[in-house]
Amino acid sequence: MSEKIDRRRRKTQKAVLDAAEELFLESGYRAASLEAIADRADVAVSSIYFNFEGGKSDLYLALAERAAVINGEMLEPAYDESLGPFEQLRAVGRAYVRFHMENPLALRLLSLSDVDRKGDERVQRHAPASSPVSS
Repeated sequence: MSEKIDRRRRKTQKAVLDAAEELFLESGYRAASLEAIADRADVAVSSIYFNFEGGKSDLYLALAERAAVINGEMLEPAYDESLGPFEQLRAVGRAYVRFHMENPLALRLLSLSDVDRKGDERVQRHAPASSPVSS
């Protein structure tokens, strides 16, 4: 794949993920339609399926993965070995709170709590045992 096509695809994926995150936060996962996500991202619905074959559940899982990566990046500096254990604990707490303040949908995403019980098998595989999607 050429660099230009790859760059364009990443730009489309980011636009779609950002739009999905906004709509999931505003109206919830179940109420957000692919048409509304495509409209907000200024792409065709077919572009969503091209980039996220599983549709809305793939978007949800991609957002959960993105949130987990961001959370890890924000927590990493707190584990500085030059800090004592209490300073590390304080730094972890601050980073954790900052992460959730800046990413208000993250807790729901990471717990997979918004996805339907009868959703995608991949969601079932990743859902925590106590999650409503695991039953």
